Amino acid sequence: MIFLRHITRVFLILLTVTTAFTQTESELKEQANKLFEKEQYVNATSNYLRLLSLNPKSGDYNFHYGTCLLFNSYQKKDAIRYLNFAVKQTVVDPRAYYFYGKSLHLNYQFDDAIKYYKIYLAKRAKRDNRYQVEREIKMCQDGKKLLTTFTQIIVADKKEIAKDKFYQLYNNMETVGGDILVSADFQSKLDKKKGHIPIVHFPPNAKAIYYASYGDKDDSGKDIYVRRRLPNGKWGNPQMLPGMVNTLE
Repeated sequence: MIFLRHITRVFLILLTVTTAFTQTESELKEQANKLFEKEQYVNATSNYLRLLSLNPKSGDYNFHYGTCLLFNSYQKKDAIRYLNFAVKQTVVDPRAYYFYGKSLHLNYQFDDAIKYYKIYLAKRAKRDNRYQVEREIKMCQDGKKLLTTFTQIIVADKKEIAKDKFYQLYNNMETVGGDILVSADFQSKLDKKKGHIPIVHFPPNAKAIYYASYGDKDDSGKDIYVRRRLPNGKWGNPQMLPGMVNTLE
């Protein structure tokens, strides 16, 4: 009986694997598109890679795959190549211009990013307001100003460490003081939805703490928030940091 159960289990595994590899292109595309429209970009990445291997010159597949790469932390720069190919096609989803602009934006190519953000604004459906493009353009303009104030950076020391050891460098910050912690206690509902856990610096005897968050409204990207310590020792409600730190509408 044990042997029979083992054989049955192996058969079911093989059947599952075979089914996965015998999906038609239309079935795979439908599955990938569902994930994409739910903004589950990381989960959709492998599906679009398979589709792209079937049709490397598809502007649609290049658009979707390039966009997914923007949400894979180590592949953001790779996204530019695929999205650049997509926007050169005669017919392409208007969102390709937005995400190509986004890829350039993240790579500090602010002028070109603004150019493609504006193309997206001209081509998108009027009712499509899911992306805060005007805000992105303002961020690029602010980024250009910041770059003009940079002076030469001198590297005093450098070392390579494992990714999972990175935050341990901050456990004993002799110069700054305090600790840096990844804290789920400061997540908003939108942070949880997007899988973002704030990284918070706790100075000694801190009266205020600062961290990045998506906030409670899905009408902007991440911003810097502040929480102030109350007389009872608890932290107050989060407030978006005013001034030129955040990009305001």
